[in-house]
Amino acid sequence: DKEQFGQANFYSKHLNCLGWKAEEIIINDFRMKSKWAKENNVKLTQKPSFLTNKVPDSIKNFLGLQGWSKNIFWEQIRKIKPDVVYMHDLSILNEKDLNQLKKVTRLVVGQIACPLPINKKPLKKYDLIVSSFPHYVNMFKKMGIQSEYLRWCFEKSIAKEVKPKNKIYDVVFVGGFSLHHRKGNKIFESLARKTKVDFWGYGVETLPLKS
Repeated sequence: DKEQFGQANFYSKHLNCLGWKAEEIIINDFRMKSKWAKENNVKLTQKPSFLTNKVPDSIKNFLGLQGWSKNIFWEQIRKIKPDVVYMHDLSILNEKDLNQLKKVTRLVVGQIACPLPINKKPLKKYDLIVSSFPHYVNMFKKMGIQSEYLRWCFEKSIAKEVKPKNKIYDVVFVGGFSLHHRKGNKIFESLARKTKVDFWGYGVETLPLKS
């Protein structure tokens, strides 16, 4: 939360301000989860190995290699007893998990604005899926899934944290250059030829050598 990376705690913070009781659960952070488990006398059934740490989360979820995270997740669900579960990663829970989750909560909601998970069958188990991709919303509705468009927004408290400093860069981009960003990559290639741009991000290894 201090780094305010990604969505940080913005969802729970504002929901609490609106009178809802909301808590954040970070499923894929072993150190955080193991600390919670120790504090709540929960025994880990499986620990991540060196090899599984090298495998992308989407593949680990598909192959069922995230037993330790699900084990603690279910314990947290039993302890918190939420009315609504709002998932930011739709690749973690499979159909069986979602069926079980829907027995102990009123509403299961998903949010996605990235490539779809390898196994798409669990998507139909969600009561609602929101996305900042209009084409995803249309696609989900065609699949018979209730879906709504959620616009991009900016957390205004960040502006208060960032203090004025002398300008170092003219144009800056922070983000991804993966194969999923082909169209955007072409735009940046054109921009970089004409303007001095400083880039920070991931997926540089997927770019052509002459990029």
